[in-house]
Amino acid sequence: MEVQKKTRRTPFFRRPRVRRLLRKGWPLLALLAVLLLVPLGFDRYVVWSTRDRVYTEEEAPRDKVDAILVLGAYVRDDGSLCPMLEDRMTVGVRLYQAGISDTLVLSGDASREGYDEPEAMKQFALQHGVPEQAIVLDKAGLSTYASVYRAKNVGGYRSLAVVSQQYHLYRALYIADALEVQAIGVSSDLQRYWNQFKYDCREILARNKDFWQCRRLPPIRSAWPACQSWRTSRTHGSRPRRGRTPRINRRKIQETACIRATNTV
Repeated sequence: MEVQKKTRRTPFFRRPRVRRLLRKGWPLLALLAVLLLVPLGFDRYVVWSTRDRVYTEEEAPRDKVDAILVLGAYVRDDGSLCPMLEDRMTVGVRLYQAGISDTLVLSGDASREGYDEPEAMKQFALQHGVPEQAIVLDKAGLSTYASVYRAKNVGGYRSLAVVSQQYHLYRALYIADALEVQAIGVSSDLQRYWNQFKYDCREILARNKDFWQCRRLPPIRSAWPACQSWRTSRTHGSRPRRGRTPRINRRKIQETACIRATNTV
């Protein structure tokens, strides 16, 4: 009786077709590896460079700051705050009541008709005992960069306690460092949020965007009024010269900044 010999299968990476593919396709594989690893590297850099200044509400230093900056988030059609924004406002109000600052800056988007994040945030603060004269609204906080930039350049605040969820604070503090604002971050993670994985993934892209944006910023001017043009002016009677601008919609910020409102930055 003949005994059949077992045929050894060739390992996957030693098969001729696979070896030819690897020889010809390694540049593409290297490119894909770079495209994946480089953004993750910038993301980790933003986190590691600011993580020592991110605190929970209980751990936050009680040193006085110029303002408590609460960053905006989605407001429902009925004017109620989404869970993330409600938690941000809860922590912001508590910090104000603890005496960290005499000013509560509420920054968010009010660029669309019938949609006003800062106004909804203000109503929450008033309902929880914050006096109206302590509340400052920034209705041109269309991005994290815009909120921090305007807090310094328009509001004149040089030190901030920034309130948001932890995943968001790393980027906010990185922007504050680039704008030479002394800032600490106070986390408002009072619960587990639905779809948090989506926010974490999106934040990787946002950190990369702001990492490069902060390296392209022009020098900060000490006092830009809220409604002053963001473009440079004419020189020697020549045609207007375009200034170098960060990659945010500055025209939209300029137009929104002129919103008529009491106590607006």
